[in-house]
Amino acid sequence: MITRRKLIRLAGAIVAGCVSLWLCLPQFARAESGCGLSDAIRYQAALTDPPQEASPAYILAVAEDFIARCPDRFEVREALLVAARGALDHGDAARAARHYTAAIKAGARLSPATHLDHAVALMVAGDARAARIAREAAVRNWLTRLAASGTADISMDEVAAGTIFFARYITPDPDVRISAVWLAVPAGDGLPSAVVLRDDAMRASLRALVSGERIEAMTVLDHRGCRTSNVLHETTPLAPAQSFDAAARAALIASMKRPAPLEKTSMGEPLPSCIGLDLMFYVPAAE
Repeated sequence: MITRRKLIRLAGAIVAGCVSLWLCLPQFARAESGCGLSDAIRYQAALTDPPQEASPAYILAVAEDFIARCPDRFEVREALLVAARGALDHGDAARAARHYTAAIKAGARLSPATHLDHAVALMVAGDARAARIAREAAVRNWLTRLAASGTADISMDEVAAGTIFFARYITPDPDVRISAVWLAVPAGDGLPSAVVLRDDAMRASLRALVSGERIEAMTVLDHRGCRTSNVLHETTPLAPAQSFDAAARAALIASMKRPAPLEKTSMGEPLPSCIGLDLMFYVPAAE
C-alpha cells in the first residue's frame, strides 16, 4: 500500500531513473530494444537514490515517460500512482484523475487516502458522479480493512443528510490511543468528515502545567474535515464513547448538510488533497 508520503519519496526518486537511463547509461539504453528487465532494474534502483529534489511537474514528466516506454511492465501500476501524485501536486486535476483511474484499471491497490485523493481530483475536474464513486471506494476500503482486522465493532446509521459509520475499537492501540471514530459521508456531493475520540497524554500534560493541577489522562473529541480539525470536547478523567455519541453525530450531521467547498488553486499549485486521513480512516496496526 502506497501512502502519500511514500509517493512523494518515490516521485523524487523516479527522477533519478530518468537521469540514469538517458544520461548515465546512454550506450546500454540504445543497445536494448523496447522495455526489458534492465529498464525495470534501473527504475527500481533510481527510486532509492534520487540525485536532486524534483518539482511535481518534473516528477510527472518522468513518471509519464516510464509509463509510455514500459506500458506492459507491472511496475507501471506504481508509476501511475506516482504520476497521479505528481499531477495532484502540480494542480492538474484532469491529469491526476486520469492516472488514478488507469492505476485502478491496471490492478493497483489503493489505500483509503489514495482513493480520496482520486475523489478530490475528480471533483476539481468537474466529474461529480465519478468523484462520489471514488469517495465511496475510500470508505468501503476502510470498512473492509477494519472488519478484516477484527479490532472494532462497526455500525451504520442513515440520516437525511447522509450516512454515519461508527467504529468502536475493542482494544485501543496504546501508541495511538484512538477508542472510537464516527465517519460521515454526505448523501450528495462532498468529502467525508469524521469525529475521532482519543486519549491525549501530551495534551493532559500541557493542561497540568498550565493549571497546576494533577492531570494524568484526558479524552479529546476531534472533528476532522478534509483540511480542517477542531476540538469539540475534552474531559478529564477518561470517558467512554457513549458519552460523546450525541455531540459527535450532531457535528457530523451539520457538516454533511453543508460540506466544506474545496479550495481553488492555480496550475502549478497543489490541489487541496485531504490531510490527517490516518486518523479519519484509522485501522489498528496488525500485531
